[in-house]
Amino acid sequence: MWQFETSRCYCTIIDAPGHRDFVKNMIVATSQADFAVLVIDSTVGGFEAGISKGGQTREHALLAYALGVKQMICCCNKMDATTLLYSEARYDEIKKEVSSCLMEVGYDPNEIPFVPIYGLEGDNVIESSTRLSWYRGPTLYQALELLIELKCPSDELNCHPLQEVYKTRSVRTVPVGGVKTRVRKPGMVVTFGSSSLETRVKSNNPLFDTEEKVHINIIVIGHVNSGKSTTTGHLVHRLGRISNHYLQRLKNEATEGNKKSSKYAWMLDKIKAEHERGFTIDISLWKFETLKYYCTVFDAPGHRHLITNMIIGTGTFQVDCAILVIDSISGVFEFGISEEGQTLGYALLAHTLGVKEMICCCNKMDATTPNYSKARYLKIRKAVSSYLKKVGYEAGRIPFIPISALEGDYMIQRSARLSWYKGPTLYEALDHIDEPKRPVDTHRGLPLQDLYKIQNIGTVPEERVENSTLNSGMVFTCGLSGPATEVKSLEMDLDSLLEAGMTLL
Repeated sequence: MWQFETSRCYCTIIDAPGHRDFVKNMIVATSQADFAVLVIDSTVGGFEAGISKGGQTREHALLAYALGVKQMICCCNKMDATTLLYSEARYDEIKKEVSSCLMEVGYDPNEIPFVPIYGLEGDNVIESSTRLSWYRGPTLYQALELLIELKCPSDELNCHPLQEVYKTRSVRTVPVGGVKTRVRKPGMVVTFGSSSLETRVKSNNPLFDTEEKVHINIIVIGHVNSGKSTTTGHLVHRLGRISNHYLQRLKNEATEGNKKSSKYAWMLDKIKAEHERGFTIDISLWKFETLKYYCTVFDAPGHRHLITNMIIGTGTFQVDCAILVIDSISGVFEFGISEEGQTLGYALLAHTLGVKEMICCCNKMDATTPNYSKARYLKIRKAVSSYLKKVGYEAGRIPFIPISALEGDYMIQRSARLSWYKGPTLYEALDHIDEPKRPVDTHRGLPLQDLYKIQNIGTVPEERVENSTLNSGMVFTCGLSGPATEVKSLEMDLDSLLEAGMTLL
C-alpha cells in the first residue's frame, strides 16, 4: 500500500497481485476499494492471454464488480511495445474487446476511461505524451480526478467488516477492516453485535504499521558540494519516496543544464536558485523508514553564509543523529578540513547543539585516485577521527562508510567495488543508532521555534516537545503568567497526531 494526493483526493493505493494463486490476497484488498485501475498488457499475445478464459484480466474485472467496486479506470499499458509503437489501431482493438467484457460483467463501458499509457517511461501517467498525440482523453492522474466522490452512509448501524487481525509487540491484537457505514473516531466505544463485548477505538490509521517504530530526526551536514543532497536524495529514492518518473525528469533537466550529477540533489533542492548555483540554500525535509526507525531527514546547506538556515531550519538542536558527508576527492577533502572549510566546523556545531550520534560517509569514492581507493579512505578516517575525538565524540563508536552517493555504492546495498570494506552500509548504520530516550515524567518543555500566520486558522506556533507529552484537546498554562490555551491539533511533518513527544506544529 502507498499514499499520494491529487488536487482533489487523498489516496491510498493498493497494488494487488495478479497471479491466480494469490487471489485470496487480492480479495482482501479489493473488498475495501472505492475504485479499481485495471492495467491491461497491450503487447501482441500478452493482451490475448490476459483476456482469454485462462487469463486474469476478465477474472479480476468480474471479481472487482462482485466485491462492490463500482468505478473503474482501464489503462492500456506497454503501448511502446505494440507492433507499431504507440499504435492507435491496437488501442481501439483492446478498448472494443475489453468494453464488451466489462458490459457482460455489469459495468457501463461508456463511463470507464480507457487511457493508453507506458508505465515504465510515464507516458500519459501524469502528463500527456506527444508519442500518444492521437489520444485526446485524460491522463491516468486526470482520470482519478474525474471519479465520483463516494458517500459513506452515516445514518445506518456501524458496519466494520473484519479483514485481518495482527499480533503486535507494543499494541497487542489489532483488527484491520474497512468502515462501510457511518463514521468511526478515535475514543469511540464500539459494541460487537448483540453481545456485551465493548472496545475503544485507539486509532484510525489507514496504513497501520504492524509494529510501532521509534521516530528519529537525522540531519545531513558537511562542506559545500560534498554531496549531501545527492546522498539524501539517493537514499530517499531507493527507499521508495521518489518515483522513477520524477527522477527521470530531473535527470533530463540536469543533463540539459550540463549538471548530470545533480539528478538526486535536485529532488531536494526545490528553489530555482539552488539549481542554478549548484548548492543547497534552504533546509529540505523528507521521511523514510528503516527496519527499526521511522526517520525524518533534514538536508542542510553547507555554505558558511547559510549556517543560520541550518540551525533555525531544523534546528540542529532537535536532531538525534548527524550524517557527516565528506568529499573524498584529492584536494577537496584537504580544503574541507582546513580553516576555510566547513567539514570540521559542522561537526563541532553538531556536538555543541547536543547531537550525540554521528555517522561519517566518505563520499565520491568513485572519483578518488585510484577509484575506490582503500588507502584514501584510511587517510580520511584517521584525520577526521582525530578531530572528532577532540570535539567530544567517541570516535571508536562512529562508523566511517565509504560510499558513492551518485552510483549508490554502500548506500543501501554492499558493492563489489568496495569489497575491502567490511562494515555496514549507510542504511544499516542508521539502525545501529542508539534509541533516543524521551523524558516523559518531567515538567513540559516547549521551546518556541517559529510562528505562522495561517488564513482562517490564525497564529500557529511551531514548537518541540522536549519533556513530557502533549495531547490534542489538552489545556495548559503558559509559565507563571497565567494565560491558558488549548491544544487544537498536533502535527509532525504535516501528519496529524493524537499525542506528541517530538516536533509538533
